[in-house]
Amino acid sequence: MKSWLAEAWCEPQELVLKDIPVPEPAADELLIRVEACGMNFPDILLIAGKYQARPKRPFAPGAEVAGTIEKAGADASASFAIGQRVVAVSMIGGYAQFAVVKATQCWQLPDNMPFTEAAGMMVTYQSSWFAVVERGQTKAGETLLVHAAAGGIGTAAVQIGKALGARVIGTASSAEKLELVRQEGADEVVSYLDAGWHGKIRKELGGADVVIDPVGGDIFAGSLKCINFNGRLVIVGFTSGEIQQIPANLLLIKNVSAVGLHWNIYLADHPAKIKACTDQLFDWYAAGKIRPVVDREIPMQTAREALVEIGSRKSKGKYVLCPWQ
Repeated sequence: MKSWLAEAWCEPQELVLKDIPVPEPAADELLIRVEACGMNFPDILLIAGKYQARPKRPFAPGAEVAGTIEKAGADASASFAIGQRVVAVSMIGGYAQFAVVKATQCWQLPDNMPFTEAAGMMVTYQSSWFAVVERGQTKAGETLLVHAAAGGIGTAAVQIGKALGARVIGTASSAEKLELVRQEGADEVVSYLDAGWHGKIRKELGGADVVIDPVGGDIFAGSLKCINFNGRLVIVGFTSGEIQQIPANLLLIKNVSAVGLHWNIYLADHPAKIKACTDQLFDWYAAGKIRPVVDREIPMQTAREALVEIGSRKSKGKYVLCPWQ
């Protein structure tokens, strides 16, 4: 089978395309024929050796795959059938024609969900669900501020906030991206490139009760200036490349909580919470309250170039890899 491989810690353009044997699933695993694979910013960190997990090399990146079951291990065959349409999460392996996944991290697809949308849903929507619902404790009627709201995590967080009944403010870096954020349901949009953006949110828009921040750096610092009393600031990542230090005196003065989200821990150690999250996401999808924003469907052979675009923060919504053409 064809597979992109990180043979050493590398940048996206250094991934190597090779023909390798189709992997054999263990007893608790499934072999999936990949019909779509979601692309995520952590893929870049993972192949560079800068992520929380450091897989044994060589490995293929790709955390979320959708496709059909080709083969099931002995312990997994009772729960899944050959040919069944599924979506799965496995931190590596998706940039390939076939991927092996744990059966416990695999779900049957709703009949009305296409592969491309499924592959654009699990990592970003589960991450955003845990950020907005579990860690942010967002309630109906509260104001949710979502930074980088035109990205994969951002669009998911905007939709989830609206599904919960929150008022949503989304930030982005261009007029085009701000328009996308508005189309996805944000009540207000603000460019975080404008000087004093945090002042506008605090004075004109009433501040934020919950902030979702995948950017860090100056965005994090500005968020502390516009968050409301008893607010919750959820740290999702650092796409800016800068890990901002937290001035504890501001947390004290404003009664603010700053909390982190490491979604992988839920995936590995809290299956009941993952099930509750996935069930609610599928219910919202069926009700038309959420839908992955797949900006581009990309042939597998151009994965390197697409990953470079994601790293440069030029992408909107979700990039999804499709089979080789």
